[in-house]
Amino acid sequence: MLAQKNRIHGRKKFLITLKKGRVVRGQYFNINYSKNNYGQLKAAVVVGKKIAKSAVVRNRIRRKIYEILRKNFLTKLDSVNLIIIVFNPDIINLKSAELEKLIEKLIFKIKDGDFSS
Repeated sequence: MLAQKNRIHGRKKFLITLKKGRVVRGQYFNINYSKNNYGQLKAAVVVGKKIAKSAVVRNRIRRKIYEILRKNFLTKLDSVNLIIIVFNPDIINLKSAELEKLIEKLIFKIKDGDFSS
């Protein structure tokens, strides 16, 4: 699980990242990102009720994504706000390894891009 200090808290920071940040689109989710002044990765994962009616299933997806971020990208992405918005219900059937590859592919697009916005 991602530590509290690495999660986006508060509606204001969340909305600023959504409005002023950039977007990388994937098959199952989008990643909104922007530069931050904290010197460390800040992340949030949004899984709506359209994905799964059960909170248990939504939280399981959220925990998987947080764990992937913690294990692989916590030190690689400095000073970045990430908001991962899941929009495809088929993500429920993905194994952790497949999900990790999808996230890694989109994160590399972010690393190659600039953070001017």
